[in-house]
Amino acid sequence: WKWFWIVCKEDSPEHHAFNWRIWNETILDASKDMCQLRERWWAGGRCSRSIVEGLNTLMLKKLLIRCTVQPIVLLLLWNFSRLEPAGKDAYLSGRHLRLFWGKGPKMTGSLVPVQQMALVTTFLEILFFWSPLIPLLSVGVLCVATANLFLFDVGIWSFKVQMPTDVVNQQAALSRSYLTLTLAATCGFQLWHAYGTQMFGRHLLLLNLAILLPV
Repeated sequence: WKWFWIVCKEDSPEHHAFNWRIWNETILDASKDMCQLRERWWAGGRCSRSIVEGLNTLMLKKLLIRCTVQPIVLLLLWNFSRLEPAGKDAYLSGRHLRLFWGKGPKMTGSLVPVQQMALVTTFLEILFFWSPLIPLLSVGVLCVATANLFLFDVGIWSFKVQMPTDVVNQQAALSRSYLTLTLAATCGFQLWHAYGTQMFGRHLLLLNLAILLPV
């Protein structure tokens, strides 16, 4: 990223602003102290460790909001919504709750099979890719999946929402190609992180890679 940072462009005013000198003593040299690229910057574990540490808090907060705040907000919106009337094609398009006494947008679109399969695929991506590096995310995913199941049951049994039965939703399934790509990216990132940080037992990840290659 330093290649694109304006401070590292030697002909820019921002670059000269960080060249600090007191009398004949150099305090800060932008080219040497800020813009010089380390050899093997991708090794040593600093880069991968920064990614894990940076995303750790972000993903945990996202899961926490999704399993606490989101269900409360959705239940409040559902209570101020009205179920669509049963038409002749309701078995195909389903019946949803609409805000503003049935005149507003759909409030239960996230319950349809296509959206549910996409959500489960996202949960599995987090479990495959991040939970081995951040184990607490497994607990977060479990809480979010439980909250999602609770909302689905409440929508179906309490609010009488009907799921669509068109071809698209009948064929809804997990994305096998996406999860396969996730597993491949998981192996690559874990190997990079393990060997960069000299993690104990890192050679066992090669065995994991050998097992997953046929998949």
